[in-house]
Order: sequence, then C-alpha cells, then structure tokens
Amino acid sequence: MGVIKHFSSGSTSSVTPQRFPNKFLFTILDITVAQDWIIVKVNYPGCDNYSGDKILIYEGVEPEMIAQATSVDPHFLESNKYLVARIAPNIQALRLLSCLVGRAVALRMLKNKII
Repeated sequence: MGVIKHFSSGSTSSVTPQRFPNKFLFTILDITVAQDWIIVKVNYPGCDNYSGDKILIYEGVEPEMIAQATSVDPHFLESNKYLVARIAPNIQALRLLSCLVGRAVALRMLKNKII
C-alpha cells in the first residue's frame, strides 16, 4: 500500500463552467494503492457536481500510468478497460469504499481528507 500525490495537467486559469467533466482538463489530487485497486481522486475544473471531484477505482493498471496520463475519463467505456468503479466523493461512499478496499484504507483516506 502506498500513496502517490500528483498535481497534474491542463491550465485552469480560464475555466468555463460545464456540466460534464473534460477528460483533458483535470488535476489528480490523490492516488492510493490498496491491494489490487488504485483509488484516484480527480478534480475536473468547471464541472458542476461535487465541485468537479470524482473518486475513480481502477484495477490492472500501474499507478504511475494514471499519474502520467494526459487524459482521465471518468466514464465507463469499452476503451477504458481499467476503470471498474466510480463513487461519489462523500462520506456516504466511504461505506462502499470500505467494503471494496478494506476499512483501514477507507479510514486513512478519511483522515487524510481525501473523502
């Protein structure tokens, strides 16, 4: 288990509010490795729900690949074969995350204010 923090791509200086996330305009706020799962908190500037924050859960990919990505699409697509779940970035989602990756990891994410 480990944590990689990466503050990433795109300029956010002139962001036009939008309803849906732009996969090319994002900032990775946190990457947490938990067993075979990679839990990523991503912010999409200008996206209107949850202030643009998304929690994405991946399997079968190295965290470095996500950290270096030039696009991060939170949608389930056939071309996005590593994304296995997306949960709300809130306390209610903590229960689901706890079941998926274990209570200790979920509590550490809560303590570190990732959720």
